[in-house]
Parts: sequence; structure tokens; C-alpha cells
Amino acid sequence: MAALRAWGGRADDLDVLSGLVVEAADTIDNAPQFAKVDSRIHQAITDLSGTQTLSVVAGMILNVMDEHKSLHLSVHGDDHERDTDELALRAYRRLLKLLTAGDVDGAVAHWRRFLRKIEPLVIADPDTTLVEVLP
Repeated sequence: MAALRAWGGRADDLDVLSGLVVEAADTIDNAPQFAKVDSRIHQAITDLSGTQTLSVVAGMILNVMDEHKSLHLSVHGDDHERDTDELALRAYRRLLKLLTAGDVDGAVAHWRRFLRKIEPLVIADPDTTLVEVLP
């Protein structure tokens, strides 16, 4: 949320995010590829803040999450993620639409709702835990 609040409102800052949303749509049928784009989207959202420290910390967390996603896909298979990926794609499109319109408050509220909705789907899997992916 902090990244969205800190964003300066420059439309050209959204070019990277817009391209990634298109790439996400193009990879929706390939769960491993979509997972990689998903991480890049979350990093791009964080990067909107212009705060290097926030971007670096987010990158570190996303690296751990990437490992978790890989483990999750290896345990459950690609088809298991389709509904979640479609939900995420709709959320990315809505976020981009709100940011493009300059509605930062709406974007923050939307993103907060999305993260709350997706959280149990991402971390509540007893078959895969972050501990398993740590060296």
C-alpha cells in the first residue's frame, strides 16, 4: 500500500506495469510463467514508490515467494492455480485502470481487498510451507 500511496501520479511510470499486465494475460495458460510475471508485477507496483529500500526489501521477499510458488506448483500441478491466476489478472487490470485514472485511494482500497482475498489461497497450504524452501 505504501508504494501506491508514494507514487507520484506520473502516467509514464505505469508503462512497465501495463506491459506486465499484458504479459500476464498472455501467460494465463502457463502457470509457471504466470507465476514469474506475477512476481514481476508485484515488484513493479513496489517500484512505483520510487523508494529503493522498499524495492530491495520487496525483491528479497518476492524471491522467497518465487521458491514457494515453484514448490506449490510441483506439489499441486499447474491446473490447481488457474482460478487464482484469473483472479489475479482481473485484479491487475483493475489496479492499472484505477492508477491510470489517477484514483490512488481507489487503487489502494482495491489492492488491499485483493491481497486479503488472495492471502488464504497463497499461504494456507499445509503441503507447502516457506520453511521447506529455505536453505
